[in-house]
Amino acid sequence: MTLTARALVDVLALSAARRRCRPSSPAALAKRLIPDYRIVPTVALISDVLLDAITQPDRRYVLSTPPRSGKSLLASVVAPLFALMLDNDASIIVKSYADTLALEHSGAARRLVTEHAELLGFEVDQSKSAVDRWLVSGRRGGVLSGGILSATTGFGVSCGGVMIVDDPIKSVVEADSPAYRRRLLSAFRADLMSRLHPRAGVVIISSRWAADDLIGSLISEDDTRWCHVNTPAIATAGVPDALNRVPGTAVVSADHQHTGASARQQPRAAAPSNATASGSAMARPW
Repeated sequence: MTLTARALVDVLALSAARRRCRPSSPAALAKRLIPDYRIVPTVALISDVLLDAITQPDRRYVLSTPPRSGKSLLASVVAPLFALMLDNDASIIVKSYADTLALEHSGAARRLVTEHAELLGFEVDQSKSAVDRWLVSGRRGGVLSGGILSATTGFGVSCGGVMIVDDPIKSVVEADSPAYRRRLLSAFRADLMSRLHPRAGVVIISSRWAADDLIGSLISEDDTRWCHVNTPAIATAGVPDALNRVPGTAVVSADHQHTGASARQQPRAAAPSNATASGSAMARPW
């Protein structure tokens, strides 16, 4: 065997070994990319949902989670990279309540590509590297990010890609406005859902605010296709809990803080806070 042929064999062997060592889930990838990243039960659950939406066709998920559960780093930063690692031609849309937050997540994802291109198996195309829309070098894949009410033109979610809507509502002021909730639902149905190619998946991750918030409206549709995964801040009898915890057990965030602690301190009349904590519009006092 010539020296050139031997070198080619070695390169192919190294590439195959690298593929075998690639992380098998978004959470496993986060652990490889981010120092001291911790996979707590809520993070593992969110990762499983994202993995299923990325690898299986036509998935529709809505996840109710309390604030500070570690969802945004995993869903908005790492999950798009995991999808592109599996398929360099995947196209992904990531939306949040405002352009600033979505672009912050997109910039963090883009920096991780620069730092870990060998592990991920792709690089950012430097001629198409805007923070709101960047593409994979030499391939068709890429990420478009922005606020949920921002225009989403000229970009679709491919089979093998995923649309991720992370925190579509910014505050209780927006949540308490029926007009805003209607506008949000209309924009989601008319604009974002029209960007899906056949077999593409969608994941919405949000705290609950009202019976007719985005999650509530989708899961109440006749013959709904949306699978609701609920993780209350504190497990409570009668409230669905995808983590199957003993009642009274609080969610532990990725930084090992008990996110249910603040829910215990909410006044009994604070219906939006109770809905946010329980993941259900059927607000229950703590």
